[in-house]
Amino acid sequence: MEQLKQALNTLASGAASFLMKIVAAIVVLIIGRILIKRLAKRFENGKLLSRVEPGVKTFIMSFIRIILYTVLFFTVAGIVGIPTASLIALISSAGLAIGLALQGGLSNLAGGLLIMIFKPFRVGDFISVDGIDGTVSDINLFYTVLKTVDNRKVTIPNSNVTNKNVTSVNAFEKRRIDQKFLTSYRDDPEKVKKVILDEVKKNGMILSDPEPRVFLSSHEASGLEYTLLIWTATKDFWNVKFELCEAVMRAFSENGISVPYQTIDVNIKKED
Repeated sequence: MEQLKQALNTLASGAASFLMKIVAAIVVLIIGRILIKRLAKRFENGKLLSRVEPGVKTFIMSFIRIILYTVLFFTVAGIVGIPTASLIALISSAGLAIGLALQGGLSNLAGGLLIMIFKPFRVGDFISVDGIDGTVSDINLFYTVLKTVDNRKVTIPNSNVTNKNVTSVNAFEKRRIDQKFLTSYRDDPEKVKKVILDEVKKNGMILSDPEPRVFLSSHEASGLEYTLLIWTATKDFWNVKFELCEAVMRAFSENGISVPYQTIDVNIKKED
């Protein structure tokens, strides 16, 4: 009878102790959730994240919440009496397995964060990456989407973007055009340069500063090569390039300047 009383007392004491742990765990859980929400809200509205891209901001806040809730979970588990060391080992093993399975996706995620933080280009920029040219239509955490000039949609993994050379055409407000023209050796170089510069002056999209310049740049097998250096607004680059090419060729024709083409002399020797 005495042993039964002791067992009941021990059971009651253990139940009371476990109940107190459960109550303490619930209290810590409630207070912890309130504190996490307040801390996350204050951090989200703070100056540190005020200039961060929305996608990066959302990811950072999710990551912070996961860390805080993980700490809260282990704290509650420790209060209840669950062995946290075993839980940590189990979660670590599961995390390692998931990380290996999603290695490519994590690389893209890291690339997306780098793009959004350092901003090598923005939506609307025309870029060249990995042999593909197009306008950036979307940047998310895993992929960068380009719209090509012939209206195709190209989706590039962010890991490829961050590991390749990226050329941004829209990075600056103005660009230089290097235009080459070929004339015959019979044409006077000064006359050729004057005709080219006269056409440059007629084009209102070409900037006067820096000043347009034209040089006799090379002696080719079939004629003399001239290089024209002009500056224009980035948005007018292709219009200027195509219009000027056509205008100069027309001016050459009007001023009697010939454009050579490659010829081949064939000598036939007749044997007696």
